[in-house]
Amino acid sequence: MKKWLMLLLLVAFMTPVTSVLAETNQRVYSFKDEITTVNIPMKSISSYRLLDNYIAYEKMEDNTTHIYVTNLNTGEINKLTSVKSFKGIPVLSQTPQGIMVLWSEQRGSEQGNLFAYDIKSQTTKSLLKGTFSQLTADGSLIAWTNMDTGNIHTYDIVSGVNETIAKGSYPQIKKGIIVYRNDQGQLTVYLSQTKETKLIMSSHIESFAFTGRYILVRERINQTNSFQLYDLQDFRQFGNNLNADEKVHKTYLYADDSFGVWVKETASGNAEVTGADLIFRGVFPIAMKPTPARNILGIQKDVLYFLDAKDNLVKRTIMPPSNRTVRDAEPISVMINGKIADLHHPSLLINENYYVDAAAVLEQLGYKVNWDKGINQLRAEGNGKSVVITADQNSIMAGSDRIPLESSPVVRSEVLYIPIEVINRMGDKKVSVNKDKSTKVNTIYIRPYDTADTLYFENGRIKYKGQLANGIRQGTGASYNEENGGRDYNGEWLADKMHGEGIMYSWSGKSIFFKGKMENGLQLEGIEYYPGTQTPRFEGKYRRGLPWEGRGLNLFPDGTAFAYHLKSGAKNGNAVLYNSDGTINRLLVYKNDIAIQGTFYKNGKVVYKGITDEYGEPISKVNVKK
Repeated sequence: MKKWLMLLLLVAFMTPVTSVLAETNQRVYSFKDEITTVNIPMKSISSYRLLDNYIAYEKMEDNTTHIYVTNLNTGEINKLTSVKSFKGIPVLSQTPQGIMVLWSEQRGSEQGNLFAYDIKSQTTKSLLKGTFSQLTADGSLIAWTNMDTGNIHTYDIVSGVNETIAKGSYPQIKKGIIVYRNDQGQLTVYLSQTKETKLIMSSHIESFAFTGRYILVRERINQTNSFQLYDLQDFRQFGNNLNADEKVHKTYLYADDSFGVWVKETASGNAEVTGADLIFRGVFPIAMKPTPARNILGIQKDVLYFLDAKDNLVKRTIMPPSNRTVRDAEPISVMINGKIADLHHPSLLINENYYVDAAAVLEQLGYKVNWDKGINQLRAEGNGKSVVITADQNSIMAGSDRIPLESSPVVRSEVLYIPIEVINRMGDKKVSVNKDKSTKVNTIYIRPYDTADTLYFENGRIKYKGQLANGIRQGTGASYNEENGGRDYNGEWLADKMHGEGIMYSWSGKSIFFKGKMENGLQLEGIEYYPGTQTPRFEGKYRRGLPWEGRGLNLFPDGTAFAYHLKSGAKNGNAVLYNSDGTINRLLVYKNDIAIQGTFYKNGKVVYKGITDEYGEPISKVNVKK
């Protein structure tokens, strides 16, 4: 147990063109490389950003940094700065006037300037004065963090409107939406048009990449990484897990439109690249020759940009499997009992009726199938039934019973296709079709019927197993996650809601999230844990499902920890900030979420004692002992 956790218990919280293939789940991704003559000397570049056919970067020259932009099609290089000054990381933005390079610049003690270089007109102008850090831009909006105040600001280059958003850091902006880390380390989504804010429930975020719709997030818990995907068109506070937990490495994260990548830096410094299909929420390996991790520049649309051993630019096009090639109008998928069916032939839509490969589907439903292509007839035996299906007949035979059909089976390329109503008419499975609003995928779901103690989701996964009263959850039982089948909750129910003693689980279903009392579907009193650990995040009473009165603990990626008391939903009373080695950094007193006084330590000795500002910092530097 970490030293600060032991202390916490003691003080009671005070207390040429080439192609390669990648296969995943029987679906093959292929790649096509275009090796260009554009050369980018990465060893002399400190930071960069990629957009369209340009890369903007910092380069050290004459004991100062300068801003450059290179055309990735022609190799043309433009140096944008000439004076010695401190410069921020440049960004590229597709503005209403065209592509611009934006960067901040500060000379000595002077106030900083925000500059914009118009690539088309090759002109530079100063936009604003101020303190700029963590710059990001898209369209007419620019966002940044003011490190002096901790606020995130925006500036519209068309209207000239300058706004303060909130306390936070590391903003990313796309399509008028800003995603940033709030002052509690959680991801926050801000919609600039409506001023609406949404919170993503994670405080372990190491880095993220935002596409305007998808957020690809790297989370770190203890010494493991996990990667989560959030879709703003199907917004949920907890994301879709894309991978099993893996050991922590230095990792670069990129995403754009429908693909993302994460790049792990191995012990030798080379890149190990994993692709993420954001639409289909799956991952696939991207094989690389030994390449430094920093040589992976990023991804745009379906093209991965990287440098080869000679620093020449390579554009690698990602080509998805044949049933995923149309990215905005996807084909028909089939799920049987909660799993994607591995069909021999794609499903069809004929005259607005859905048809499936009869032999493949019936075999996966447990039938033994015999197909006689001479008479276009299929016999299926199993599940206590004998079924005969003949092409172009408007009925099937189930034993001695003739069952009429609204649509007839058909043969295409010597394959018998049956309308999905056949499976419904056979009686042992329920069939439905759903068009997913977020992925635009037409999915045929084949699942069991509900029973006296089991409810199913439409996709066939178990929804609930336990006591029921007239189909309503009542008594004790367990509910499950629709997306991955993991357990959501196990405990007492009343009138179809979590009510009484119970345990809530993390999204994966593998670790406890909350243990205690529930009321009308919300937490009432108990202990909330950090996912995958036995470390309590909050212990006490809840109001409307939110922590209200008790003891809280915030863990930060750098190993520091903050323990506090909560009363009436706000920090009140004593709080402790611990260093990463478990020693006390400061003792604070809060009133209604505002710090009012504190005692500060360095190497175990008091260096300041007195009033503080609202953020828990000494109110006067004069009183701080050296």
